[in-house]
Amino acid sequence: MSEKLLITQFNNKDLCVFCEGMEVKEIRCAGESSEAVLGDVYIGRVEKIREDIHAAFVEIGPGKSCFFHLEEAKNSIFTARYGNKPLNYGDELIVQVSREGFGEKLPSVTGNISLTGEYSVLTSGKKTFGVSHRIPQAKRDSLYQLLSDRCTDDFGFVIRTNAVSASDSQIISEMEELTQELEALKAKAVTRKCFSLLKKAVPDYEKAVIDLNKEGETEIITDIPEIYDKLQVLLQKKYPEFTVKLRFYDDKMLSLAALYDLKNVIHKALREKVWLKSGGFLIIQPTEAMTVIDVNSGKALARGKAAKRDLQYKINLEAAEEIPRQLRLRNLSGIIITDFINMDDDQRMQSIASHLDACLKKDPVTSKVVDITGLQLIEMTRKKVRKPLSDYFRYKPDMED
Repeated sequence: MSEKLLITQFNNKDLCVFCEGMEVKEIRCAGESSEAVLGDVYIGRVEKIREDIHAAFVEIGPGKSCFFHLEEAKNSIFTARYGNKPLNYGDELIVQVSREGFGEKLPSVTGNISLTGEYSVLTSGKKTFGVSHRIPQAKRDSLYQLLSDRCTDDFGFVIRTNAVSASDSQIISEMEELTQELEALKAKAVTRKCFSLLKKAVPDYEKAVIDLNKEGETEIITDIPEIYDKLQVLLQKKYPEFTVKLRFYDDKMLSLAALYDLKNVIHKALREKVWLKSGGFLIIQPTEAMTVIDVNSGKALARGKAAKRDLQYKINLEAAEEIPRQLRLRNLSGIIITDFINMDDDQRMQSIASHLDACLKKDPVTSKVVDITGLQLIEMTRKKVRKPLSDYFRYKPDMED
């Protein structure tokens, strides 16, 4: 099925919407300009060290405090150091925003600077070589043999899934560009004062284009004239070899948001209850500590013990497919606990967990099943990167704007 990227505005918010056909898979909202933007690189200053939680708090601007793991200090790039300890109050270092703030939680910064290209990611803290597991094994082995010696004592590389269709020369050329960019960033940091913004993250629409799967039929649609002009330049300059269709949507009778029913999609993504085709339903309840999901049989009925067991298995399988879709659409992350319909069959329960894990692996954000508890609760995790959709929109039962 063809992948589409919609770039539009809804309720005065800039949205990047990933679709398969007409089905919305993911919605990314642009944050406020005053916030720490994911990917921004600053010269930060250590304001507090908390050995009890193995963390530090690093300011990237007056009053803009961020969480920092102490274990990353040993690989960080310092511009000014005070004292002989690995990390000390007043130390200045290059940091990158790695996670947006969530609710009362501060944004996180990392000393592991990542510079992302189309085919590869340079990592200053992780000095190893890796290749996406989504690339076929033969191609992965070839890339390891060709490129693994390009890592140094200062940085490593991860080869992205997009590299599967790239030539060796294209990947090598990009890796050289990212290496030069890191050296330029370090040289720049020496001449700048604390809190300086060293590198602005690429715009959200460009991140979305980078993350597109360009293997199949891909289309980018926008109804924002200035974005359309910028995308024309971007595609021609960076991705001339891809047959990405760029289209400007200018229907005066039906907006792009209305065409893809974004109002209703967002409204449903803010509800607790999600109906399944079988008649069962999910209850999704995010909390401060975790997200709890309950699977219910709902309107689904069956007569006889065998039929009932088969129906429970069918609903659980359907839920195992729907839950990853909802996590991505709502951008829920962290610890997720799911209470599937209880089945007196360990083999079938394991089958549900395996199916759920396989569906989670399709998510661009790292997600996985961790364990099945003695109460048949399935524990999973999804990496925290962006804010949940509910942070940008409020649930309105009357569905009014």
